[in-house]
Amino acid sequence: MPDHTHIPVFGIVGGIGSGKSSVARWVVTRDPAVVLINGDEVGHEVLTHKAVQEAIRQRFGGGVFDGAGQIDRRSLGQIVFGPSDENHAARRDLEGIVHPRIRETFEKRIADAEAAKKHAVLLDAAVLFEAGWNDLCHAIVFIDVPRGERLSRLHAGRGWDEAEVERREASQVSLETKRSRANFVIDNAHSVDEAGRQLTEVLSKTLTRIHAQTPSDPFRN
Repeated sequence: MPDHTHIPVFGIVGGIGSGKSSVARWVVTRDPAVVLINGDEVGHEVLTHKAVQEAIRQRFGGGVFDGAGQIDRRSLGQIVFGPSDENHAARRDLEGIVHPRIRETFEKRIADAEAAKKHAVLLDAAVLFEAGWNDLCHAIVFIDVPRGERLSRLHAGRGWDEAEVERREASQVSLETKRSRANFVIDNAHSVDEAGRQLTEVLSKTLTRIHAQTPSDPFRN
């Protein structure tokens, strides 16, 4: 459990297309005392920083920038996602550039939430374990959706085929590992409302245990 903050931080993880961001947003729109930190949004924000852009230009060249001088995430993704040694090396180099800055933003927003006396933080980050950001969290929540359903959602929403999903999943730890390391599992195979209510219940019961100071580890099921 992290000792740098007293506000409970719940890491939200799941497979690509699991809808974890939608479930987290469902909760925070109904409870203003809960703060959502969206890792994808923070990552996009970091890519607009001049120092980051310069480092990426030096490593990957001008071909990953669009006509407006901004990073073309699709072009960059073609380089860093894939099974080859070159893909892996490129992804490590990119992570070395952006991950420290993303973490700094996470830490600041968690501190801001604590200063504002919020009740909890949801840290929604696809590569929470891979980047080591789980050490910012007091508990991990896994959003569970069958693979077939995830593939259908991704095809409908992003136009990705199964090969594209597999290419991106290869850069992440397995779903089995994520699930085994989670303190709680939420079923999002049906409606976001249903999954959101499950997550709300997890937060409510856990925060009640914390306030009662029992048991000694309130994040164990």
